[in-house]
Amino acid sequence: MSEDPYLAGKLSSNYIAGVQSQHVGTSMKHFAANNQEYRRMTTSSNMDERTLREIYLAAFEMAVKEVQPWTLMCSYNKLNGEFES
Repeated sequence: MSEDPYLAGKLSSNYIAGVQSQHVGTSMKHFAANNQEYRRMTTSSNMDERTLREIYLAAFEMAVKEVQPWTLMCSYNKLNGEFES
């Protein structure tokens, strides 16, 4: 929704709330460090914990806490060398 974590969190929260108000479930997809489509099943996004928490996870955390989407889907890629399951 946006590269800004706060804006992405607010946009996502409002979108999810709107959809789910119509009794339709939402699924937040590919939530952590899914930066590319080419070879996404074999690549690894490598970053430190601060970057992960402040840039990548902040928007998802905001949406989960504010509106509780029905489902979450993890990323296909590896994060720091390990699959995100």
